[in-house]
Amino acid sequence: MEKVDQAESILIMVKFDMDDSFSGAIYEIKLDQLQPLEHGKSVGGSNTDPSTLPMLKPVAELFGKGWKTEELFLFDCARIGSLSKLYVLVNQIPCPYLKPVTPEYAFAFDRSLVSELISPPKTTKQYCLVISAYGMLYYLAQPLCFPQIQEPSFERYDPASDSWESLPPFPDYSLDQAQTEMTGYAVCYGYILLSMQTEKKYEAVAFHIHSRTWHKVKTSPENPYYYPFYGRAVVLGSTIYALAHNLDLVLVFSFWWDSDKDGDIVKRRHFLGTPLSLLITAKCHPPRRLLGDRTQNLVHLGGRYFCVVQTGQNIDSSEYQYMCATTFRIAGDGQEMHIKTVRSSVFRVAIEGNDEFEVQFSFTPDCNDIEPVEEQYFVSSALAERESAWTSKVKDDFFSFPTGPKLGLEAFRTKKEDEKEEEKKDIRSQNVPGFVVPHGYHRIF
Repeated sequence: MEKVDQAESILIMVKFDMDDSFSGAIYEIKLDQLQPLEHGKSVGGSNTDPSTLPMLKPVAELFGKGWKTEELFLFDCARIGSLSKLYVLVNQIPCPYLKPVTPEYAFAFDRSLVSELISPPKTTKQYCLVISAYGMLYYLAQPLCFPQIQEPSFERYDPASDSWESLPPFPDYSLDQAQTEMTGYAVCYGYILLSMQTEKKYEAVAFHIHSRTWHKVKTSPENPYYYPFYGRAVVLGSTIYALAHNLDLVLVFSFWWDSDKDGDIVKRRHFLGTPLSLLITAKCHPPRRLLGDRTQNLVHLGGRYFCVVQTGQNIDSSEYQYMCATTFRIAGDGQEMHIKTVRSSVFRVAIEGNDEFEVQFSFTPDCNDIEPVEEQYFVSSALAERESAWTSKVKDDFFSFPTGPKLGLEAFRTKKEDEKEEEKKDIRSQNVPGFVVPHGYHRIF
């Protein structure tokens, strides 16, 4: 375990929204730059003169004016827990619609932020998660990519051999899940735990790395408005810390499974416990409330010491956007847990002609990611008893993925082609050149 307060700085990867693509930059915040809060009270706010706030300068820029590619693109990144490399994957956007795209670029940045090309993955994934776990890099297509999903939709990169291997795909890519977003993840006990937000509810799944099996996870029905969690979670022992959708809200929860006495991993029943919500009540507020697509990251600084980085649209200026950084400790245990803010500051970041930017990924180069292995897993009898009121009511068939007929990718493409042929027949039969009757409407003349 790292010593508390050993972290000296954090690095923040941001993605700028441009007219036809995205560019990126890496910023550094020294933790001793942040303002100590006296008596645990918030400061700043609407009375602050924006010109008095420090301007952050990038320590590295990515995909600027000299970047050349024929495709529109997005990018995602992660660092492998050894601190040695930051990996950036470029995700070309299929254009025209459903056009297969072969990825061309993947980069690794060392601690001096010098980049090198690495082998690109086998397929691009327009919307994805890039996850580092146990020394490997995982690249997973989001369900909302449907139907623009190429196989392999799930890959793993081994930095030792500079190679990619295919992994079993997420079992529920379908039209039903096309609005589902995987919002966050935790690496713990030999699993990658994924939090998901659908149109009407939250869900969770887990990928067991050694067996390469996918598992549905039953989430607690208590306090349902707190889930899903967002970003990379921090796992300390049997407790997981993560950000909620709302700013300044930290979730504390547990992940466990029923005992598998016969050693059959497939038969495990996995659960995500009732979350405890902790509010950051004291911080430095920007002159104007963060609006728009607000993004934030949680950075582990050692022990129960964290930093949260936040940004959002600034409607008062087209020249800069606010970035807020707050360090805090979590004190107490159980239901008595609470947050004590240590330092907090607001910075300005130049937009430089872009619409806005979002925080893509944040970490400290001074601490390793903590990734408990399966041998370190334990669940207390008190936790199991406390949650038994709802876990005992979960039926076994919940833990199976749908096996009935569903609209897969190839079927979707075939259906679209059939619809186009039907539209052409309608046009010819009505002798109205170039006119297409919208689906679901009828001609009235």
